[in-house]
Amino acid sequence: MRLFSVGIPAVFRWAGIDKAIFLSIVRQGWGALAGPITLFFIVTFLTLPEQGYYYTMFSLIGARMLFNAGLGQVLAQYIVHALSGKSVEADLSKIYKISFVWYGLSSVALFFGVAIIGYYIFSAKSDDVAWQVPLVLVSIGASIGLASTPLSSIATGFNRVKDVVAIGLISTVILTLVNWGSLALGWKLYSVGFSLLVGSVISLVLPFYMFRSELKRCRSGDSSTSQIHFLSDVLPLQSKVACSWASGYALTQGLTPIVFAAMSPAIAGRFGFVLSVALLVTNLAMAWVSTKAPLYGNLVVSRDWLGLRTHFQKSCWQMMGFCLGAFVLLYLAFALISQLHLPFSDRILGMTDIAFVFIFYFSRLPAVAMNIFNCAFKKDWIYQVQAVNAAFVLLCAYVMLGVYDTSLRTTLLVLSASQYFFFLPIMIGVTYRGVRQYIARSMDPTF
Repeated sequence: MRLFSVGIPAVFRWAGIDKAIFLSIVRQGWGALAGPITLFFIVTFLTLPEQGYYYTMFSLIGARMLFNAGLGQVLAQYIVHALSGKSVEADLSKIYKISFVWYGLSSVALFFGVAIIGYYIFSAKSDDVAWQVPLVLVSIGASIGLASTPLSSIATGFNRVKDVVAIGLISTVILTLVNWGSLALGWKLYSVGFSLLVGSVISLVLPFYMFRSELKRCRSGDSSTSQIHFLSDVLPLQSKVACSWASGYALTQGLTPIVFAAMSPAIAGRFGFVLSVALLVTNLAMAWVSTKAPLYGNLVVSRDWLGLRTHFQKSCWQMMGFCLGAFVLLYLAFALISQLHLPFSDRILGMTDIAFVFIFYFSRLPAVAMNIFNCAFKKDWIYQVQAVNAAFVLLCAYVMLGVYDTSLRTTLLVLSASQYFFFLPIMIGVTYRGVRQYIARSMDPTF
C-alpha cells in the first residue's frame, strides 16, 4: 500500500522536486504555516518562563539523535547494498534483527536519559512551573518515537522514501493539532508530552501496516548464513555516523538546554522560538539531499561516479539556495514584527541575535549533506572532525555562557567563525580525499 499517489508538475521536476521532496516540502510547509499559529497559542496560554520550559523540553526530545547513534541511516544503506548482493534474504534478516535489538535497548536508555537530564536542569530553577509530570510524558513519547526508527529505515532501504515522508507528514500534522488543542484547554506543559505521545504512536503503528510486506521479507530469511556482522561491519560505520549525529545534535538542539541552565527560562524561550524557525528552514532545505540517499547508494554500487557527482552537486546548490533565500525573508519578517511592536515581539530575540542564529545554523547544511554522501559509500571519513566539533560547540557554549557570562550574540559569533573557517573546510577536504581514494581502489580488479 502506498500513500499520496500525487503527480508532480513539470516546473517542480525541473527544480529537482520529485514526489518525496514534494511531500517533504508539504510537511515542512505545514510546519511553516503552523508556526505562527503555534506561537499564538504559546503567547496566549503560556507565560514567558513556561515558553522556556516548552522549548527546552523539545530540545531534550532531540536527544533521540544521540541514542539513535546513526544506525537508522547506516541500515538503510546496508539494505540497498543487500538487495544488490547474492545472499539477499539472509542479509535482510540479519539487518532486521540488528535494528530491533538495538532500538529496543536504546529506547529504554533514552527514557531514563531524558528524565534524568531534564530533572537536573529544571530542578535548579525556582520558577513556579509544573514540569515534573510533563517531563515523564516527554520521556515516554521520545522513547516510542525512537522505537519506530527501524521501520522507516527498512522502508527507506527498499526505496519507499515517499511513503516514509508521508507517514512523517501525517504524524506531524496530528501532533501539531493535538498540541494546539492541549494548549487551548489550558494543559500548559502537558501539551508537549501528550502531543508527542500521540505523534509517536502514529509513527510506530502506521509503518507496521504500510511496510508489512517489506518487514515480512526481512523476517523470512535465515540470518545465520549472512556475512554481515554487527561488531565487525555495522558497528565501525555506525560509531562514525554516531559522531556525526552527535555533532548534529550539538548544532541543533544542544544549545537550548545550555541557554536555559546558564541564563534564564525567558531567554531560553526566545532563543528556542528563533531556533525552531531556523531548524524548520534547514530541515526543509535538506530534503533536496536526504531524499536522494537511496539514489546515491545505487550510483555507488553501479560505480557511476559522474552521475553521483552531478546529482549530489545539483542537490547541494538547490538546498543552500533555498535556505539562504528563506533566511533573508524571515529576517525581514522579524524586523517588521520588531518595528511594529506587535504583542508577541517581546517573545523573540533581538535582530542582531537573530542574524547570528541564522548564520550559525546555515553551517549545518554542508555538514549534513556530506554525512549522507559519505554513507552512500558505507564510509564516514569526517566522523573524527565532527566528534571534535560537537564537543567544541557544547563546551564553548557552556564556558562562554555559564562560566564567563558572555552575551548570546558573542557566543554565536565565535561558534559561527569556528564552523566556517575551521571545521567545514576540514570536512570538505577530508571527504574529497576519501572519495578520490575510494574511486582509485574501485578501479582495481580485485576491489
